[in-house]
Amino acid sequence: MEGQRLSLLHCLLIHGLLLALLATTGLSQSDKKSYIVYLGNLPKGGISTALLHNSMLQDVFGSDPVAKSVLYSYKRSFNGFVVELTEDEARKIAGNDGPGRATIKNFSPWTLSVAASTMDRKFLTRVKLGNGVVYEGVSVNTFDLKNEMYPIIHARDAPNINSTPASSRFCLDNSLNPKLVKGKIVLCDRFVSGSEPLAAGAIGALFQDNAAQDSAFSFPLPASLLDVADGSQVFIYINSTSNATATIFKSDEGNDTLAPYVASFSSRGPNPVTPDILKVFR
Repeated sequence: MEGQRLSLLHCLLIHGLLLALLATTGLSQSDKKSYIVYLGNLPKGGISTALLHNSMLQDVFGSDPVAKSVLYSYKRSFNGFVVELTEDEARKIAGNDGPGRATIKNFSPWTLSVAASTMDRKFLTRVKLGNGVVYEGVSVNTFDLKNEMYPIIHARDAPNINSTPASSRFCLDNSLNPKLVKGKIVLCDRFVSGSEPLAAGAIGALFQDNAAQDSAFSFPLPASLLDVADGSQVFIYINSTSNATATIFKSDEGNDTLAPYVASFSSRGPNPVTPDILKVFR
């Protein structure tokens, strides 16, 4: 079961289209979305898939069938179901809380847990500033700004009426002022979903963060995840001129020569109850 969960979130992070997003009820991180949870082939032996899927949710979230009810169970084509989850819950159901020690969810002594691994492709998204300097970040960006330069602003300088620079700098929900960011690229001081810049009317977003860059994410607008060193240089550029501009290119595919290795988001052992147990076969 742990291996299926790990495989699920790996697909969600790297191949978002494989876990189709059926509907959204808003742009907030706390809002629920309907996800297709794919678990592979149908179980053999006449096992009830509906019972199996509800049991899986209860194992992760506890006995709360109303809040975490299965909307639909697939019974013919494949083993899977549709469920409403927040983004945090989607990560939790896959059992991925790495890279810390003893973060695995299913740690029964007689369970084989399989980690998520990377593939040999990486997706790089370049960002060009008005001064001609180009930085390389990570994302799956299919949006094409056609090399056009747009004004760029630091999110700290665009707080909403009921927000503060301390909140807006992280691009938290309802923290950005649409009048200040509309049609601009926003530099955020945290790796977030990109929903707030989009809701505020931004044309693109840059995130500077120490987050691991072994997994590429897609965003609802042109975006790229930069490391803190490059993000700091973008910040310095923004404050060095009154007419700061930038553009975000479509992603390029590169080769990860270190692959495969355990993905940073994948939960780690050892068994938190019995640390001597790393993995057991039977």
